[in-house]
Amino acid sequence: VGVGMAVSCSMFVFDSATKISVATRSGTDPQTGEEVKYYDVHGVLFFGSCTQFLSLFDEKNDPNDVRLVFDAGYIADYSAIEALNKLGERYGAYGKKVKLQELKPGCGKIVENASGLLVKELEVAVESEELLPAERHHLNVENWMEDHDHGSRSFLREDSHKSSRDGEADAHERTPMNRGSGERSGTV
Repeated sequence: VGVGMAVSCSMFVFDSATKISVATRSGTDPQTGEEVKYYDVHGVLFFGSCTQFLSLFDEKNDPNDVRLVFDAGYIADYSAIEALNKLGERYGAYGKKVKLQELKPGCGKIVENASGLLVKELEVAVESEELLPAERHHLNVENWMEDHDHGSRSFLREDSHKSSRDGEADAHERTPMNRGSGERSGTV
């Protein structure tokens, strides 16, 4: 059992490590007018996917402004922070900067906690957007039905009573005694 667990865990890590990818697109920064290359990260960046992740970039030929968009990606652990630091150092060797964008709340926490460990070539763009509205509204569905739809509510009650009576009749027809007599009468 222990060997099976170890093998399945290693297979899971291997499968997850190979599922990280990036999609590239180019654009122009509206503020500076300079060329920007976006890397849309897909998958989980963790200790098992760091090597694959680092192999997906072209530091030498990319423009000076590179942005990693984590809309469909997730930073899972501090090994991922180390991989981002390595990537920042690689781009820094060419005088380029990398900006992390659209981090999910869990990713943002990890990056925020490790902010003192990030290299100077990495910039984190934190958009503070509220996930849920601050003001909560209670939807009182039960009272709404009573206040707005008296006719259909009584229709629903009649229909439910009718269907329960039909269900009782169906159940009576399916009793073993009746089922047996129906089968005999059907075969005669």
